[in-house]
Amino acid sequence: MTFFSSISTERKLHAIDARLLGVKEQLYSVLVTTGLNPDELNMETFNPETDLPENSTSLTDDVQRLLALIEQIELLRTEIAG
Repeated sequence: MTFFSSISTERKLHAIDARLLGVKEQLYSVLVTTGLNPDELNMETFNPETDLPENSTSLTDDVQRLLALIEQIELLRTEIAG
């Protein structure tokens, strides 16, 4: 029995979804800080290295980190959901 085997798949997915929402909210907040309207962005094609305003390049690493984290969480969710 693994450490988390007592947690049902449904509860695991609930926890993952909650974390995913939190990270997306963090990303939303950072994008607003840069002066962008996240609701107007196409996140499928968004590139933080080229699409952030010049005065906010210091946040590029934060945006890239959050985008990578979202991708990792979504992959984990897919694996657990089976």
